[in-house]
Amino acid sequence: MSRSFKECGSDEARDDDDDPDICSHCATDGKQQPALYFCFNCGVYGRYMCGICLRQHNRFVKNHEIEKIANKSASNRLDYENMKTMKVEKDLKSKEAEVMQFKEQVNELSKENQCQQTRINEFETACRNLENEKIKGG
Repeated sequence: MSRSFKECGSDEARDDDDDPDICSHCATDGKQQPALYFCFNCGVYGRYMCGICLRQHNRFVKNHEIEKIANKSASNRLDYENMKTMKVEKDLKSKEAEVMQFKEQVNELSKENQCQQTRINEFETACRNLENEKIKGG
């Protein structure tokens, strides 16, 4: 789940719960610029950005899911953050299902390979027996 700078214990955030979250890019430069947008795709937990940083962000990345959080209450912002968490969990379950499917395919192919190897061994044994009979009879 995405956490605001306040929840992370940042010195950049003020104490009042109604204060906006701080733009993470600006905070690294020591500025306290209120975040107006939240990008769900940046980092594991998402990222807060002001309008200026959003423009820079959009120059370098495409197809990121951005939500405007300006004038939203803290609980609404938390809902947006929870959406990211739910999406990550859904993606993880989907990947786990894919892994299970691949494991089943590997097991099936392994069984098929064992059957093929058994047939190869049987043919090799039959060939050796024919060669031995040919040598004895010849």
